[in-house]
Amino acid sequence: MDLTACIAHCRAVQSSYSKVFAGVPDKFNFTSDDKQLLFLSSFGASANSLYSIDLVENNKEWVKMLGPVPQQQLSRSEQLLQERMRTFSRGITNYKYLAGRDSIFAQDGTNCSVIQRHGALVTSFPSLPNAVDFQLCPDSTTLAACVCDGDIWLLDATKGEKHKLTYTSDLRSQRKISAGQPAFVTQEEFDRFTGYWWQPTAGVNGKYSIYMRRWMKQTCASSTPSILVLRPLRTTTTHPREPRMPRPH
Repeated sequence: MDLTACIAHCRAVQSSYSKVFAGVPDKFNFTSDDKQLLFLSSFGASANSLYSIDLVENNKEWVKMLGPVPQQQLSRSEQLLQERMRTFSRGITNYKYLAGRDSIFAQDGTNCSVIQRHGALVTSFPSLPNAVDFQLCPDSTTLAACVCDGDIWLLDATKGEKHKLTYTSDLRSQRKISAGQPAFVTQEEFDRFTGYWWQPTAGVNGKYSIYMRRWMKQTCASSTPSILVLRPLRTTTTHPREPRMPRPH
């Protein structure tokens, strides 16, 4: 068997195994009144959607509450984050049920939105390419933060604006640093994927702050060696990558 036939056979086997687990519901949440069950599933589709089941009625029909953005592709940053989290889903990759407001904060690739459970009101936030780790403000459904290209951004759904809060990208010509993201070892070995946090309650004059732990605030990788990684099995990505890979001395 030549290399081309071998690669084709490996892809066919991988595809057959992935179909076995396709559409299996995941990330379950009960609503505050215990009348609905929320979950993600890609059943009958290639990307995750947010579903609910009415626990009061005898008919346990799946009701789609929010579908994925058409042709939404994961950014490179989100692909790497999902690899470290050992998740490989498409569409709505994560959501959070807000019991105090009876609403849902959902993330779809580089987009995020808030949907009311008992209504059709949906609040969409401005989109940022390569954005990851969306977090909603504790006391507002119109303010959210995220990490994009190594800096923290604030998203305002009311005004449709996005504001850059940190400027570590201005210093990367001197050394490789980033804000809001834990170091590679912290993500890979300690399963800690967030490097910033909203202030839990409002401070002076009703204002909120975003905090970063000092050892996570600026991650320097200038002394970390890089390795050359080829991706022959991916037809869409033909260029090799050179990620920085920590290794023992």
